[in-house]
Amino acid sequence: VFKTLLFRKQTGTNTMKIVLLIFLFVFCASAVSASLSFFEALDKIVKDSPSVEKQHSTLEAIRASTLATRLILLPAVSVSAQHSDSNVASSERLGATANLNLFKFGADFAAMRAASADIRTQEFLLESAILDAESEGIEALISMVQVHFEVEALKRIFETRKNALGIAEQRYKRGFLASEEVDAVSIDFANAEAQLRDAEIRSVDANAELVRLMGPDPVSLDWPSKNNLEPAIAKLLSFDDQSLAHRPDWKAATEKLQAAHEKMRGSLAAVFPSLDAQFSY
Repeated sequence: VFKTLLFRKQTGTNTMKIVLLIFLFVFCASAVSASLSFFEALDKIVKDSPSVEKQHSTLEAIRASTLATRLILLPAVSVSAQHSDSNVASSERLGATANLNLFKFGADFAAMRAASADIRTQEFLLESAILDAESEGIEALISMVQVHFEVEALKRIFETRKNALGIAEQRYKRGFLASEEVDAVSIDFANAEAQLRDAEIRSVDANAELVRLMGPDPVSLDWPSKNNLEPAIAKLLSFDDQSLAHRPDWKAATEKLQAAHEKMRGSLAAVFPSLDAQFSY
């Protein structure tokens, strides 16, 4: 009985170890495979950007608030129902009324154009917010990748300087090298160590900035593909002085000015009387 219990205990322990090893293997493999590429990380930065989310909410709020204005040409319909009882008889009555504006000196059309311009303004502001988030994300990602390779290069330089210092000290002990030469090699080693520590600090700062923008998700520390960057670079080089009018912030300002003009026209037209029609049933 004791041997059976001991065998069962050992079997259960081994099973737990196997399960634990499988879990660790799967977790590590998923962590490695979950590393985001440059452009995947950039998409996540834009998606998680508070300014982009805020502009999304503003756009939806403007669409909802201007819905009635954009449907101003539709008739206003009201339906009523009435039921009454008396000692003599009971009666029921249904009614419907439709009000339709026939002419308002252009105030309704001006209001519709102003509402559409307000929506376009927010859409262009959303594009501008996305571009700002992309710019900030690209800068953070490139800084992270750049400082990573810089640290790796400085580590190799540090090891080279360290080995050179050891060789210089051994040659000095054997009388093959002057103390001044050893001091010069020691200074080079100290400079390499200081440069490495500075790069490591910049690496920590770059990683902290990236975590602030996209959270703790791992990012693949590789340069973006040249094939993916070439179309964007060619597009940038093709821009000219007229491209200012295609910027989303410029378009947003233009639409905002147009909305102000339309609102002014609507206010002036609202001073005059309007012609309305009413249909009742």
